[in-house]
Amino acid sequence: MKIRFDVKGFFNRIKTLSLKKLKKFKEMVILKSHFIKNSDEKETNERKGIFMPFFRLKDVSIGIKLNVIVTLVLTVSLSIVIFYSFGIVRNILIEQAKDGTLQVSKQTSSNMRMLLETVEQEAMVLSRDEQIADIISNLNEVEDEVLQSRYSGQLKALLTDYTEQKSNHFYSILAISNNYITSISGQQILSHNTNIQEIESVKTFLESGENSKWYDPYIQDVEIHQDTTGLSGKVVTLAKSIFSKTKLKSQGQLFFYINYENLGRVFSDVDLSYDGIMYIVGNDYNIVMNP
Repeated sequence: MKIRFDVKGFFNRIKTLSLKKLKKFKEMVILKSHFIKNSDEKETNERKGIFMPFFRLKDVSIGIKLNVIVTLVLTVSLSIVIFYSFGIVRNILIEQAKDGTLQVSKQTSSNMRMLLETVEQEAMVLSRDEQIADIISNLNEVEDEVLQSRYSGQLKALLTDYTEQKSNHFYSILAISNNYITSISGQQILSHNTNIQEIESVKTFLESGENSKWYDPYIQDVEIHQDTTGLSGKVVTLAKSIFSKTKLKSQGQLFFYINYENLGRVFSDVDLSYDGIMYIVGNDYNIVMNP
């Protein structure tokens, strides 16, 4: 009895069985992969669900920061615009005040110059008056005290009349002959102890060699009884040499004590912007007038 072994069929069965096993294994792998994928997606979704409030909070924080930044930018920009605008307005006001002050200063200077020129002319008229020059010339020549007193009285009367006529310009007028005999207008008299040659204001004029001299305000240095030559002890003075038509040499000196209050009236109508104050300053940078 012969037993035949079908080798080909045996291998076919093994192959078929192997293919079935392999197919089943693949299905299991695919199923497992699908399960793992679903699990991962579920876990991811859960994580997203957990962190979503934090993401939203982060978005809110960013929004607040943006609002703050925008607000700061707008505030700074607006501040710069306001500050710049204020600077422009300020400069405009300053220029207007400067121009206004300049115009007022020019007008006031013109008014003051006209007043001082008028004072100068009035003083010049008296310093060239022939009657004054004759009396002063007589005082220079006589030594008799009685005659000196007479001439001095005549001179005082002329000075008083002129002062009264020009009271808006002069407080008082002092005349000094070349031999230092004095006469002053009004009821005033010089102290008997006064050495007129040593009075600083007189000495300064005599030593200057000038025929005319303006003095900035100074404390009255001539001792005068019932003094009405200045304001609060200060005087503004114009000195003039006395000349005659018949003589080349000066016959004496006249000291005109200027009406300080009248000078101050020049400022009465001055209206400076922004409560400004105007002063008159002398050549030596001292304040001549502080109205």
